[in-house]
Amino acid sequence: MDILKIAFIFMLSASFFGVAYSEEEAFKYNTNSKRDPFVPLIGGAASQSKELAYIESINDIRLEGIIWSPGSGSLVLLNGATLKQGDIVGVVTVNKIEKDKVVITVNEMDYTLTMVPDEEAK
Repeated sequence: MDILKIAFIFMLSASFFGVAYSEEEAFKYNTNSKRDPFVPLIGGAASQSKELAYIESINDIRLEGIIWSPGSGSLVLLNGATLKQGDIVGVVTVNKIEKDKVVITVNEMDYTLTMVPDEEAK
């Protein structure tokens, strides 16, 4: 019972002095006139999916890489944008990522894009 009283007093005093804890608060990096190390050197966070937003057909898409994980967390690099399964950018939806191919939807049509090994690309 004493522990409950102490916890109640702590919560009451924390709210009185304006101390609040929120898991949803985003971390904001203070650059102090220096480059933000969390922003890519090439492209930048805002421009990564900009090119995909203007896709009109499958002919406009470049499969540049797949980062595959047997469990979850696989990523695909399409036109410079890093996407995960379920991501939607413009008319492009990433449906499934496999070790050497990705299934996407473009304008409500499904397509399978396959990585070409280096020997075959030459």
